[in-house]
Amino acid sequence: MHEPDCKALLDRCNELELYLDETRREIQYYKNIASVAGHKRLKEVEELSNLIFLRKQAEKALEKARDELEDKVKERTRELVSINNQLRKEIEERKKVEKEIRYLAFYDSLTGLANRRLFMDRLSEAIKRAVRKRNRLALLFLDLDHFKRVNDTLGHQTGDLLLQGVAENIRRFVRKSDSVTWLTPLKKKELLVARFGGDEFSILISDIREPDDAARVARRLLNNIPATYQLDSHEVSVTTSIGISVFPEDGHTAEDLLKHADMAMYHAKTSGRNTYQFFTETMNQIVLERFLIERDLKKALENGEFILYYQPKLRLSDKKITSAEALIRWNHPRQGMVPPGKFIPVAEDSKIIIDINRWVFKEACRQVKQWKTPGRDDLSVSVNLSGYKLNSQNIVNYLEATLISVGVDSKNIEIEITENILLKGSKETISTFNAIKSLGFKLAMDDFGTGYSSLSYLTSFPVDTLKIDRSFVMNAMSEQNNQVIIKAIIAMGHSLGKKIVAEGIETEDQYHFLKECGCDEGQGFFFHHPVPADEFEKLLTRDSL
Repeated sequence: MHEPDCKALLDRCNELELYLDETRREIQYYKNIASVAGHKRLKEVEELSNLIFLRKQAEKALEKARDELEDKVKERTRELVSINNQLRKEIEERKKVEKEIRYLAFYDSLTGLANRRLFMDRLSEAIKRAVRKRNRLALLFLDLDHFKRVNDTLGHQTGDLLLQGVAENIRRFVRKSDSVTWLTPLKKKELLVARFGGDEFSILISDIREPDDAARVARRLLNNIPATYQLDSHEVSVTTSIGISVFPEDGHTAEDLLKHADMAMYHAKTSGRNTYQFFTETMNQIVLERFLIERDLKKALENGEFILYYQPKLRLSDKKITSAEALIRWNHPRQGMVPPGKFIPVAEDSKIIIDINRWVFKEACRQVKQWKTPGRDDLSVSVNLSGYKLNSQNIVNYLEATLISVGVDSKNIEIEITENILLKGSKETISTFNAIKSLGFKLAMDDFGTGYSSLSYLTSFPVDTLKIDRSFVMNAMSEQNNQVIIKAIIAMGHSLGKKIVAEGIETEDQYHFLKECGCDEGQGFFFHHPVPADEFEKLLTRDSL
């Protein structure tokens, strides 16, 4: 090979080598570029993987959060359902309580009748309607007769049963077209029946033509209320007294009509009970007088206004004074001497009678001790005790303590009781008088013959004396039947070992008749009127009257 060829070849080799070097550099360059691009791609892949991982983590967290949220929603929903049920229950209970409160606000819980509040509201509405239509209406006010006796002898539970029976009777016997009104407006000629409390009932009759419409309802009630009620193991009979006021004649307001019906009811009681009375202006005066008596009675004992008068009782065989009956009088500072028949009923109704009982007994004991001198050892004084709640007065202990404090013997005191006490027929009453008897007192039954169960109780009741009621004595000479009754009482009393005393002897013929019948003692105006203590002491100096 020629040298130029070798050189050319060498040059070509050098060129190739340069080219290869350049190619290597380019390859390296591209390798480097590829390497950098690979790293970037790898990083992008890694970042994408991380993002995918994070997304999956986020999705898991989100799913977990969603599950937790759903659990909380379910739990909260259960709580809300429970709260809602509780609220519904509370609302129902509240409505029930509100209904009960509303019922208690307008109705009597014992009888189910309207109460005073509802009655007065409906009465006021009825008056307004009557004014617009120029109609009349009537108010009937009822009070059961001797209801206290049922409570005192048989207990309040029996009394409540009786009130329920009477209320049902009132409902039953008012005419069907006049049905009882509740919370609905009064209809024409409708009756609203209410219990005012205690043993008091009221009836409103709207739109009457004349007062006799009310009287017809009253008569129907009087005919049907006196039924015999079977209460537990007791049979109880009861009557009622009814007062009637009419709009507009007897008042223009609910309060006036009620007040006047109440007055009329009281008048019915004083007229014999188990009847009805219409209101009159005269009743207003009667009630006012009663109020004044009750007011002044509360001060009478404190002011020393009571005094005792003494009526002599004589042995009919020789007219010799054997004893005296202590009779209370009220020396009123303005009215003068007030008889017991005028204030004793008021005292019993207002419970002042308890203090009066005690004062009379103590004053009689003090007086008999003063009179007891040689030759008068057997002189005794009779004291009337009111039967008002006698069992609850602690009367036995009081009588015994008074005997000791005054220093008088019980044999010189006779306790008088009326037959109506026996009508209660309680074991406690008999026990009380047995205890009084055990202290050495004599017991006398006053007004004998006027009660309903005298004979059945004579064997169990520890009385020493029977006092024939004045109603038999006063008509003894004109009424043959009275003579028969008097003779029977004397014969029966003597056969039972009782002393017989006649009350109300006013004529010589009456005196001789009773003496011939064998009556032991007597008292009355024929012998002497009741007199103050000093005058009675003068009578004791006489051998006879």
